[in-house]
Amino acid sequence: AFSPGKTCTRGQIVTFLYRHYVQATDVKPPKPEDTAYQDILKGLSNKDYFLYDVDSDGIRELIVLRTDETAIRGSVYTVQDGKAIGLMDNETIMSMASVPGSRIGVVSKQGKKYICTRSWNSGYSHPYTSNTGEIKLYTLLGGKLTLSEKVAYRIQSMNSTVPGETDIVRTVNGSGTALDYSQYQEWIESMTWLGKLERVEGQRTEYF
Repeated sequence: AFSPGKTCTRGQIVTFLYRHYVQATDVKPPKPEDTAYQDILKGLSNKDYFLYDVDSDGIRELIVLRTDETAIRGSVYTVQDGKAIGLMDNETIMSMASVPGSRIGVVSKQGKKYICTRSWNSGYSHPYTSNTGEIKLYTLLGGKLTLSEKVAYRIQSMNSTVPGETDIVRTVNGSGTALDYSQYQEWIESMTWLGKLERVEGQRTEYF
């Protein structure tokens, strides 16, 4: 109540001033992920991770790309009950070899968002290897990460730039289907990257 004849406490005066000078839009309450991911982010640079709300629940998932001497690995975390929960824990996206590349991020495909991992080998110098790659799409529903689709391809000839029909397999719910190159291209082009991390390493021939 407005009572100009009564004494105000210090706390009431501060409240009056705060409400007068500070707009509600100026106040941004901390998000759960701002503190839950702190321990995971220690030692990581901003090139090794990004935050994206994959399942549109108001909490941004943490997507991380790590590299050691043997592999490039991806991890995905979300927040449950104020704590960071691992959904993908250091999954090997690409074993280290001759110029492997990898990518992990979020894509949109036919109106749905997926966590996408992509690996490829390019520039192999060893005569007994071939150019291979794999793309996986994961759905995130109810805090659970599930593999939805996978495409694996292999170029058998080092002189070829177009895989043969039997060299591309798309897997959905455990069932594989051969694709020709045009179908593969259509599948790739149906995805729009919303955010991604990418790493390409140098020559690693010591493992041959």
